[in-house]
Amino acid sequence: MLSNHYNATRNEYYRQLDLSSKKRNVHSFISYAVQGFLDGLKEQQDFIFNQTLDIFWESYIYEIFGDETTTGSKARAKRLRTVMLELSKQKEPVSLEKLFTLNQNIFNCYRGKSPITLRRDMIELMKQDLIKEVDQGIKAKKEKILAFLPMSSRN
Repeated sequence: MLSNHYNATRNEYYRQLDLSSKKRNVHSFISYAVQGFLDGLKEQQDFIFNQTLDIFWESYIYEIFGDETTTGSKARAKRLRTVMLELSKQKEPVSLEKLFTLNQNIFNCYRGKSPITLRRDMIELMKQDLIKEVDQGIKAKKEKILAFLPMSSRN
């Protein structure tokens, strides 16, 4: 972790080494190194939190759309599950037009279906409060899952 910090802040690393050598005092270098270590730990914590959030979200979606009891049919449950899982991977909102071609799985789910089917599915997902419509398109509401995660992880 520290070597990554030193590489990322190479100029500061050399400056701190030079100062420590000239002043014969390592306190500022140690402070610089500890800050780099803390920054690295924070990055690791954020990475782990985001991975945990993704796993919880995917499990939540599979729980909701695991069978036909919540949607009326297995085919519709699979469509809704596929859309939700793919939407949740997108950093930016997705327009309805682009949703059809977001990936092969979604395309296959809606092949032979009318745009009305997609719109009906989006209305169902909005009713379940899983997506939100914004100016640029549709976005998954992954933040819903934060209520299930420990508070200390949400820094």
